Amino acid sequence: CCCCCCCCASLRERMEGEGGGGVDWRVWGVVVVVLIGVVTWWFSKATTTTTKKQQQKKKTSSAPQQKQQEKGDRHNAAGTAKAVGKDVVVATVKQLFVYPIKSCKGIPVDSSDFDRFGFTYDRNWMLVRDQNYKFISMREYPKLALAVQRLTSTHLEVSAPDMDANLKISLEREKGPARIIEVELWKNKYPAADAGDEAAKWFSDYLERPCRLVRLPENHQRTVEEKYLVEGLDNKTSFADGYAFLLASTSSLDEVQRRVTAVSNIQMNRFRPNIVVDLNAGPEAHTPFAEDFWKVITINKQNFHLVKPCSRCKMTTIDMEIGKYGGAEPLSKMQEFRTSEALPEQHKEVDGVFFGQNCVQEATHGHVAVGDPVCVLSRHN
Repeated sequence: CCCCCCCCASLRERMEGEGGGGVDWRVWGVVVVVLIGVVTWWFSKATTTTTKKQQQKKKTSSAPQQKQQEKGDRHNAAGTAKAVGKDVVVATVKQLFVYPIKSCKGIPVDSSDFDRFGFTYDRNWMLVRDQNYKFISMREYPKLALAVQRLTSTHLEVSAPDMDANLKISLEREKGPARIIEVELWKNKYPAADAGDEAAKWFSDYLERPCRLVRLPENHQRTVEEKYLVEGLDNKTSFADGYAFLLASTSSLDEVQRRVTAVSNIQMNRFRPNIVVDLNAGPEAHTPFAEDFWKVITINKQNFHLVKPCSRCKMTTIDMEIGKYGGAEPLSKMQEFRTSEALPEQHKEVDGVFFGQNCVQEATHGHVAVGDPVCVLSRHN
């Protein structure tokens, strides 16, 4: 614009010197406006072109990062893991759950003792068919999600919709020899103590099919899958699917919710963990699925071995608030980012969709509480 003004001033002087003093200066005003408009247009076009090039360059450079995140943040978790020392607190215990009767609603607790089989009373009871004694689960009867359990000092109490009376089961074993029956759990057979006719009738009425309730026998000897035995440890488990403890993190649940947009407010109870940790400290803070790479951890100085990622089934698609299946999610969407491709090399051969880590404890007795610190002693590559 300054150049335009200078040129106009120079031209004016020349014309005045040549007898041009009679020129109408309104014309010169129009000329100046036109020149300013041309220069402004040229400058705006040049700036826009530069901005577009910068945006395109930024978009191109960020594409690999976006692709990396779509693979489940596997390398992120592995990379940050290497920077964390053994004595560094990486998480705290956020929630604890106990499931006395397998496949019934869990009980949130502030703390719990554990023994060689897991948390006290966790999966100590199980429902079986009346004829062949095969186990019954929420997979077949989603309404079991509404069977509310409550532990008192003397009894396990169960209530459910449309049931007139609550069921009370004594925590103390009956005196004298128990009725032992052989039950089937995941194609393996184990001895179990029958819990009596009253419990059998209550659950038969609720499920509208004949069934029995059984309890761990006093000499229960079931161990985890042979492939995942930890040398030197007891390796016992109750009527859980396979392991004494299941651990998951709030960051992992948040990531599932972020990706699974078809279902709002996905709750942790769809995955039925015993221990929920909050990754709130260190380089792994808020990293989804960081627990995939943990091998041995301490919770309040008690060691736990994370031996196997937990393969998920259609139970995760049950709406636990109404006790009914709610469609294919979140399981369907999780097939895109939670297969074995997202796991450490040690678990690449495992098939399925994964959330949470199955754990084996070192001590045969201990105690875990909400707020306990979590440290990682060793990791998978």
